[in-house]
Amino acid sequence: MRYKLTLGLLITVGTVIFVDSAMAEQLTSNGIMDDVLNRFHNAASTWEVVVIAAASRLF
Repeated sequence: MRYKLTLGLLITVGTVIFVDSAMAEQLTSNGIMDDVLNRFHNAASTWEVVVIAAASRLF
């Protein structure tokens, strides 16, 4: 009887700990588009001089 009680308690505690840690690490997409926009802006700023020079020659 005591063995079953101890086993049940361990399973319950283990489940609570697992569920708690799983809930704490929720995935969110906050900031993903901001990161993409910042990366594109940084990359595009290096193209600015080349694009303006090419457009000036063209027109």
